[in-house]
Amino acid sequence: MSSTAAAQHQSFDDGDPPLLGAVSQGAVSAAEGPPTGRPAPLLSVVIKCYNEEARIAACVESALVATRKLDAEIIVADALSTDETVEIAKRYPIRIVQMADPADRGCGATAQMGQQFARGEFLLLVDSDMEVISDFLPTALAAMAENPRLACVGGRHIELSGSLEFRERERRTRQYSQPVSATRLGGSALYRMAAVRDLGYFMNRNLYCSEELELGQRLRAHGWGLRYVPVDAVRHYGYVTHPIALLRNRWRSRYLDGYGQLLRGSWKQPHFWETARVCRLFMMVIAWWGVVAALLGAMVLGITNPIPLVAAILLPMMAIVVYKRGVTRGMYAWMVWQFYAAALLRGLFRSQQDPTEPVKSIIIA
Repeated sequence: MSSTAAAQHQSFDDGDPPLLGAVSQGAVSAAEGPPTGRPAPLLSVVIKCYNEEARIAACVESALVATRKLDAEIIVADALSTDETVEIAKRYPIRIVQMADPADRGCGATAQMGQQFARGEFLLLVDSDMEVISDFLPTALAAMAENPRLACVGGRHIELSGSLEFRERERRTRQYSQPVSATRLGGSALYRMAAVRDLGYFMNRNLYCSEELELGQRLRAHGWGLRYVPVDAVRHYGYVTHPIALLRNRWRSRYLDGYGQLLRGSWKQPHFWETARVCRLFMMVIAWWGVVAALLGAMVLGITNPIPLVAAILLPMMAIVVYKRGVTRGMYAWMVWQFYAAALLRGLFRSQQDPTEPVKSIIIA
C-alpha cells in the first residue's frame, strides 16, 4: 500500500456457493453471493487495496500477464478508497468489490471480503502495491499438485521501497535457498480453497495485521501444510514514508493493534501459547517498562540512586544494537518494539466480531 494507505491500514470452490456471503450491487445485506452460473475457474487472484491509484494499474496488469495461460479470474477488493483507485481498476476486465462499511477497514477484513467473491480452486492473494512475477504461479501450482495436503505456497518478495523496514523483511526471506515448511506466509501467497472450506473462513476480519499468522495457525491445527519456495513471487514497492512517520501512521490507524487482537482472539484456543510466544518480545518490553517505572519510583523516594535506573535503560538498548549489528538497525528495532508493545495493550482490550460473519460489501463491476 501507499503511504496514504498506511495511515489507514497496515498486509473457491468448484461451483458451490461461496464460503461466506457477499452482496449485490448497491446492497448492504450479506445474504447474496457472487454469480455461480458460469464454470468455476482454476484460479482467483484477489488484489486487496486502499488508495492505491499510483500502483493499481501495474498490479492488475501484472496479474493479467501472469494468468494469461490459466483459467483465472481477477478480483479487486477495495476498502472504500477515496482516490481514483476504483476508477482506474474499472478500465480492466476484472471484478471489483468494495466494503459497505468503513468501520470494517483492515487487512484481515479486506482479504476476507475478496475471498467471499472468489470461485477458483486456488486463490492468489496480493497487495495492490505489488506486481506478480509470472514464474511463481507454475511453481506454486506444481507444489500444490504434488501434495494434496499443502494449503499454502509462498515465494520471495523483491522489496523495492529501499526503506529500512522492507530491507529487514527481505533479509529474513533471502536466507532460504531451498523449499522449506513454514508457519505462515505473509503479503502474497497461493492458497488452496479446499483447506479454507475446512476451516470455515479465510482471514480473520478482526485483525489489522498478523492475519496470515492466525490463518497459518488454524491451517496447521487442521493438519494442512504451508511451504516457502525460493522463487520470486512479487515485486513489492512498499512505502516511501520515513520509518518514524510510518510508525506514527500505523499507530494512528491502529494497524499495530493486530498482535493484541491476535492474543485476545487465541485465548482458550489450541494455539494460544504459540501466539504468546510470538508476542513474547512485546510482552517483555511491557515488563521492562514496569521495571523502569519501579526504579524511577524508588529513586524519587530516595530508596536507590540513579545508577540502577540508567543501567536498566541503557543496557537493553546496547544489547539490541549489538544483536542487530548496527546502531541504525538496533535503534530502529528498539523504537518499533516500543510502538508494538503499546499497541499490543490497546489491541488486547479491543472488542471483536465473530470472524465467521461475512464482510458486507458492494459489487462495483
